[in-house]
Amino acid sequence: MIKTGTTMKYLPSSALSACCVTALLLAACHNDHDNQHNSNTPAPVASTTVSGVAAVGSAINNAKIDLNCNGYSKESAATTDNQGKWQASVPTSSLPCAIRLTGGRAADVANQQTLYSLAQGSGNNNARQVTANITPLTDLALAKAVNDSKGIALNDWYSSSSFKASLNDIVSQLDRSLSSILAQLKAKNYTLPATSFNPYTSVFNAALDDAYDQLLEQFAAAIQQSGAASYTQFRANYLSSNSIPSPITDTTDTVSEALTVAGSKDTATFLNALAGSYQLQAVSSAGGAAAEFPVDSIHQVSISKDGLVTIKGKEQSYSYQYKQHTLSDYQRSQPDTANEVDALTFYNAAGTGVALYIKYDVATGYLTLEPQGIAGAEGAVKLASKKRTVTPVCSNQAGDDKLAFTGAPSDFCGFSKEASANTIADYYQFTSTAGNNGTTYVKFNMSGNSVQSLMIENNKYAFNCGAGSQTPCAGITISAVNNYKQFYLKDVKLAAVTGASSGITVNGLLIHFNTAPTSPTGFNTSACTKPVTASTWYQCGAGITADFTSPVLKVKTGGVTDSSCVISKSGNMVSLKVNGTTYTANLNNEETDAFNTFPSGNFTEQLTAAEGFSSRVDAKWTQGKITGASYYGSAGLIACLQ
Repeated sequence: MIKTGTTMKYLPSSALSACCVTALLLAACHNDHDNQHNSNTPAPVASTTVSGVAAVGSAINNAKIDLNCNGYSKESAATTDNQGKWQASVPTSSLPCAIRLTGGRAADVANQQTLYSLAQGSGNNNARQVTANITPLTDLALAKAVNDSKGIALNDWYSSSSFKASLNDIVSQLDRSLSSILAQLKAKNYTLPATSFNPYTSVFNAALDDAYDQLLEQFAAAIQQSGAASYTQFRANYLSSNSIPSPITDTTDTVSEALTVAGSKDTATFLNALAGSYQLQAVSSAGGAAAEFPVDSIHQVSISKDGLVTIKGKEQSYSYQYKQHTLSDYQRSQPDTANEVDALTFYNAAGTGVALYIKYDVATGYLTLEPQGIAGAEGAVKLASKKRTVTPVCSNQAGDDKLAFTGAPSDFCGFSKEASANTIADYYQFTSTAGNNGTTYVKFNMSGNSVQSLMIENNKYAFNCGAGSQTPCAGITISAVNNYKQFYLKDVKLAAVTGASSGITVNGLLIHFNTAPTSPTGFNTSACTKPVTASTWYQCGAGITADFTSPVLKVKTGGVTDSSCVISKSGNMVSLKVNGTTYTANLNNEETDAFNTFPSGNFTEQLTAAEGFSSRVDAKWTQGKITGASYYGSAGLIACLQ
């Protein structure tokens, strides 16, 4: 009988019989299937979701997560997202799991560290969610547990054949190791997030307003200041000393004093000398940088020996990793003198523009950093330390277009050429910019290539040789190279005429161009038939820029140390002359004829004339002036700089 609502209906007996038979058959089939299913299908495996945040003071994004558990392991089990978050599913029975992080980026800088962590729990509980953050703190605690329990390095343990057998021992040791680290952090006045804080399981966000993230930033600054060459070295140092470094003292209201370090001969020495933490003041700010770096605000800056620079703004931190882009990234002005100024340019990852400019004035101890492209292409700020007030001293450093005076009065500080002229036959005059005693003049009276007399004078002093009854000039060599004439002075004795009681000795080199150096005032990128990006063009022809002739540059490579070179363009031919040798390439709209412009920072442009991959000649402009040239081909690499 089938009951529907309150109405009763009866089926005929034949129908009832058929229904019963059908029902029995169905029941029989169902039972056979169930019996077969129950005997052959395994029970579902319980799983647990392991998740957390990977950070080092900034989120580590796009990093690879590997898992090594109790009877279960998986490479690339997860990848961190832009906030450093990750998650993976593991069999519950396989807990606990060791975790390894590699690769990724933090604050737009490639992550070079391998960090470890541990997802705790066991197959005997019903947990379905386990938190396991990955930070330097989780790494150090696990490294200490492994070292104290097994006496081996963390990475060796993770990959060892005894890993599974030792896993529970490490878990038992971990609480003691973590307690030791937290106690040291507290004793050394680090700011811990809360009394219940656990680096492994405390939920947090890699953001400036998060207490755990702020602790990681504080700890990262201490690591950077520890002197360790890498994080791996820092970990080893900690395990051998069992000592956490003290945090960097917060002096947010005090601008760093003028530095006292000496000048540096190269990039590595420069970074090593400046490695440290500073409080620098925003002396100027433009574009989108104004919100992050208001004028007069003070910001924490750290510089590491390996070229990692971190600058903390109001809302976020900015990191820059130095990687050599050109031979002229590092520049020295008046090297090895009291007036030396050193500067290093950081280019962006694509090499298409300046990301950061660091400058250090040895005399005043004035350190400045100028990050570019903050919150937009026009966003830039200048951060500076304090500087000393110094009394100018005479420079005795000779060089191209510079004369060094020995035995000169304290206010007669050598000579640097500003201009030269040869409007009268056999008479060459060089002038400096005006100083406290007016313009200084260097005057050569010639007879062919022989110097008849030399006078160096300004409004206060005058010295000469070869004039009237004075001793003839000696030690001056004249040479004509390419389109210029060189006056090389070596230990030239000049007698005092006015303003001084004794004579001086002069050394150096002055250069007069028969044709004045020229730099193009603009570039016509329509002469390049293949634009690649907004700053790069290929297949360029002669019309890219007007003809030009550079000032004399100094050869820095190619086995030559003291030679001069000049780069010029005439029509479609670009020529680099090094003494008597000329290297050429043509701008004839081939694929390798290129023009690049880097609008940030110093506004640098580079023109390349190349004959395929066999040889190339490059010219470089910075702020409208030719500052470099190079050749690459069968003769090797020759680079010329100012």
